Amino acid sequence: MASITPELIESLLHMSESEILDFKRDQYPFAGADDVQKSELVKDIVAFANAWKTTDAHILIGVGDNPGHRATVVGVTHHIDDALLQQLVNKKTNVPIDFAYIATRIDNLDVGAIQIKAQQARPIYITKKFGKLDPDTVYIRRGSSTDVAKPTEVSKMGASTLAADLPEMAVNWYDVHGRKNIPSPATVVCRLLPMRQRTIQDDILAMKLAATVGPSPEAIAEYERARALLRPVTVSVLNSGRAVARDVRIRMTVPKLPDLKVTDRPPRKPVSPFERALGRADLSLSDTNISEAECPTIINLSLGKIQAGAEVLSDPFWIGSVKPQVVPFAVQVFCDELSAPIDVELSLSIVPRIGSIAPEE
Repeated sequence: MASITPELIESLLHMSESEILDFKRDQYPFAGADDVQKSELVKDIVAFANAWKTTDAHILIGVGDNPGHRATVVGVTHHIDDALLQQLVNKKTNVPIDFAYIATRIDNLDVGAIQIKAQQARPIYITKKFGKLDPDTVYIRRGSSTDVAKPTEVSKMGASTLAADLPEMAVNWYDVHGRKNIPSPATVVCRLLPMRQRTIQDDILAMKLAATVGPSPEAIAEYERARALLRPVTVSVLNSGRAVARDVRIRMTVPKLPDLKVTDRPPRKPVSPFERALGRADLSLSDTNISEAECPTIINLSLGKIQAGAEVLSDPFWIGSVKPQVVPFAVQVFCDELSAPIDVELSLSIVPRIGSIAPEE
């Protein structure tokens, strides 16, 4: 909420009463007042909270309206305690109202200012009869007066509040080395290593390794080919909304394409049976899961909670192809706050090249 500054007050004094401004020459009855008297103050705060506005609303107390001229500052002899006012109002409404009573000075006179935040969880109403106020009635500020909202307005309030309180998710490919998002289609460069002809020396080496603990030359060569072909891919998810997104999950559907390989783990460095028995094999886990039993392939990524305005990177998955092709991804984003998934279309352009992996890859 914006603070009350002399510049803000001066600008308000030159404005007319509206959905965001009201002038009250006299202080509201509060200490020692009855429910009927207090209900006028509650009604004004509720009405401004429900008003259609894009900026904070203000009630200036100790200021008289003076149409066409600067408002007349008359001052007040006492202020209302903000904590007591919060308790009075927010114990009676269906949802809390974001507002504050602020004591200030204008023209060397004490003035009260009630500031009501622009964004509220509307519609707001009192739950039980209080003074002149009826329960379950949505009071709203129109121009310089207070009215009862129409059913169509109440419906729109609920829809706009719901939209404002939902996370907004954007999914992009992410370049881990360059630390930036990449527009779709992103390019993935795979490396093709030539097959090596087996020699007598290889057989001799294999027999020697079998007597020790080393992996075979064939296993090492297969590992190097897979490591060159399969490249890691990461996505970023940005929550540009004003609400937190909990248990964010991404489901990526990839069609079955010839020569395309997709996996949730990098190629495993080969180990001997002896090393495997000792538990030295790579058993690391990630939040990426890929099901290839189905057609098409399904990639599931788990990202957890994403705060409003935050961007989170997924764990990688690995993809490769021995021939050039563009791979489409049908992406769905799920989280607890969304009643339906967000659909996104992405694609990768896979470019295979002959040769070993470059350092930047």
